[in-house]
Amino acid sequence: MTASVDGRAILWELGKSEPSKHFPHAGPLFNATSNPDGTQILTLGFENTLRLWDIASGRSLSALIPAPGTSSG
Repeated sequence: MTASVDGRAILWELGKSEPSKHFPHAGPLFNATSNPDGTQILTLGFENTLRLWDIASGRSLSALIPAPGTSSG
């Protein structure tokens, strides 16, 4: 899995040159990681949005978005 400045987390299959799934964000990503059983991924974008995704469907299951005026630092 890769996190990209183009706002996508990309899931790759071993041995294939094309990505198998894309998980879009509103902006560049800091990080993306999967859970131990490989059914979900968690992404963190530069806009401080944390999203949980279902890998099989490619759908966003939930998002944690900071309230206006809050800071992460």
